[in-house]
Amino acid sequence: MSLENYTNYNNSNNSNQNFINVIKHENNRQAFKEATANSIPKKQKGYVTPGTSWQGKYKSNVAKLALLSILYVFNNDDGEVTKIEEKMFKMALKSHKKELTKLDIHEVIQLAHQKITKDTILLYISENNLSESIIKEATDSAKKFIFTRDEYIRLLNSLFI
Repeated sequence: MSLENYTNYNNSNNSNQNFINVIKHENNRQAFKEATANSIPKKQKGYVTPGTSWQGKYKSNVAKLALLSILYVFNNDDGEVTKIEEKMFKMALKSHKKELTKLDIHEVIQLAHQKITKDTILLYISENNLSESIIKEATDSAKKFIFTRDEYIRLLNSLFI
């Protein structure tokens, strides 16, 4: 075998080996993902399961009200939700995901398909008996995601006055 043929043969074996290693890695990653998805998560310091204690319910209510407030602002600034606003909402939803149950997330997504008005949010607040501290924290949380335009902040501030 000539040196050139040996090099080509060796390179093809290396690429096959790399491909095999990628497949093994992917299989290991999938097996690990499936194993950890079915296991009970360990309690982390400061971790509260959403909706199981007063702290979990409090954080869940803050997150849901913040997301509803963001939806209200995006719906009422110009009457439509743009692609940029949709991305901002997805970032906010991802940020609050750990504080929400699957049912909460489903509820927020269902509300996202509707036009959110001031009355909708005030009704939500009264139905859930939300305190002033929850409203303040939700407003502060929402401001982190809508700080880009003064009109957003003005709408958010006028919501709870």
